[in-house]
Amino acid sequence: MKPSALGIHVLGAGSIGGLVAHELQIANPESNIMILCRTLEAAKRYNSQLTVNRVHKDGNMISSTTRIRSGTAATVLDYNPPLKIENLIVSTKAYQTPAALAPYTHLLSNTSNVLFIHNGMGVIDKCIDRFWSRRRESPRIFKAVVTHGAYKTSPNIINHVGLGKMTISRIPNGVPFENEDIPQMIQNILQNKPLNATYTDYDTFVLKEIEKLAVNACVNPLTAILDCKNGDLLKGKKVFQMMMRVIWELVATIRVEYKPLFIAMPEASTVIDPKRLLDAVIEVIENTASNSSSMREDVRNLSPTEIDYINGYISKLGKKHSISTPTNNMLVSMIKTKYSIDRTLENNASEFVINQQ
Repeated sequence: MKPSALGIHVLGAGSIGGLVAHELQIANPESNIMILCRTLEAAKRYNSQLTVNRVHKDGNMISSTTRIRSGTAATVLDYNPPLKIENLIVSTKAYQTPAALAPYTHLLSNTSNVLFIHNGMGVIDKCIDRFWSRRRESPRIFKAVVTHGAYKTSPNIINHVGLGKMTISRIPNGVPFENEDIPQMIQNILQNKPLNATYTDYDTFVLKEIEKLAVNACVNPLTAILDCKNGDLLKGKKVFQMMMRVIWELVATIRVEYKPLFIAMPEASTVIDPKRLLDAVIEVIENTASNSSSMREDVRNLSPTEIDYINGYISKLGKKHSISTPTNNMLVSMIKTKYSIDRTLENNASEFVINQQ
């Protein structure tokens, strides 16, 4: 069945947002998809097209290119009559999301559909508190957990190197919702074979989200601090002990924060078991051994990281529930310290060069 043509705005010009935009546009060229960039310069760099290079396990690469529109908040806000955004995919970095979303919230209504795609946990709660405190008046909010591996080699070229999955669920807002009410944008994603997406109930989704948090909390900060690829972590003598401490603290805080979930779903204790989570982390590391984590790349590029929504989220829950989280606290501090040192060294080097001219 051919997916319906839709108008979809994609906020965030990263690799995953670009991958989703590309696949939806390829599946139905009649769809009106626009990538929303932070600046006009960033929008122009798309050059009205987006290419995805898909690397298969046998080493073969298949490329596809599609026309794609790009713009900024100024582009969208300049419409007359005012534009109403019916479908929005938010794929910005976690720490950027509230500020990036702010210019567009008045263009959304309670019939709009918003899909969040980002690492970590706690971002959607922050957006809801800031923009939609009256939950019944908020857009229909969905979130995706993504295990696809992708990175950019230029603003409009994406390498899809890890064929993963998308798991999607709706964030409850107190309004009754049945699966047959799944909006067309989400249905189009579910029908898209390269995206390999499934839809699940919210409780099951939270368990998937927690497992992804465990993976990110172990892999991202350690690869960034040690400046190594994912697979190199398995060579470290003390790495497994550190990961286990991260996971124990995660499980301790999650069991309290999501206590009703563990009561309603007896299988949750099996899924969110420290030994099983460590096995899941190791499996991801083995499957992505040659990859460089997003946090490592952020640190190397002197960009802010998502640490506050990964290990920082665990620390936040620990503080909330009076549970000690020393390992996660330490990793947050080390990432932030490394970032500040590297930024200072870079600034000092730049000033030295300028002074020598």
